[in-house]
Amino acid sequence: MAFQPALWIVIGHFLTYAQKYNLPAVMTSAISDRHNVYNSISRTHETGRAVDFRSKSWPDEHKSGVIDYMNKVAGHYGAISSSDNERRVIVHHAVVGGAEHFHLQVAR
Repeated sequence: MAFQPALWIVIGHFLTYAQKYNLPAVMTSAISDRHNVYNSISRTHETGRAVDFRSKSWPDEHKSGVIDYMNKVAGHYGAISSSDNERRVIVHHAVVGGAEHFHLQVAR
């Protein structure tokens, strides 16, 4: 399985933001069967439509800043959330037992 083309565009926008503000961009998860992720409800990683980036050392203002930026420049690529039917290209969250991270995702 390979990344979906739109995901490359989204990753590029995320990296552009990180570089502009000299923030680390460490990809922590890419294509995965998600069997090792507790309570995973999304199939976006399995289908090459999502990646995760570490957010641990990002200041709070940049955590919210990158979400605003990504929604502005790439929001139309976002996947539809199964929980509330909202289109999102980036989510900042933590899975149970895991670290906070940015989850970048694109629609089918």
